[in-house]
Amino acid sequence: MQVAATETLCCCWASRARARRSSPFLHRASARSGGSFIALNCAALRSSCSRRSSSATNAARSQSDAEQAGQLEQAGGGTLFLDEVGEMAPAAQAKFLRVLQEREFQRLGGTRVLRTDARVVARPTAICNKR
Repeated sequence: MQVAATETLCCCWASRARARRSSPFLHRASARSGGSFIALNCAALRSSCSRRSSSATNAARSQSDAEQAGQLEQAGGGTLFLDEVGEMAPAAQAKFLRVLQEREFQRLGGTRVLRTDARVVARPTAICNKR
């Protein structure tokens, strides 16, 4: 099997279970198989972000977050699989589009601009469910 050499893929699997089984295979069959494979359920981001913004210790947490490598960094040189990408808040989708276009981002609470070379494989729920 040959896998596309593009940096961003949008794949429509009929089921979420099939996507979970197939996306690591896409990673292993690619030129990035030596790097990490990181799977991220975008539907879970909404609850995670709302918990962070309502935290009483937001300032201390932001400093801690700014020092930790996030999933985008961990996927550097490898693959980041975004499941249920249509469930991301529109504002988060817009920010992530910039990451895809510019290949740069800032950590949550950070001030430094970082670069990424992660390959992104996404499963856009709404399109897949209409099939």
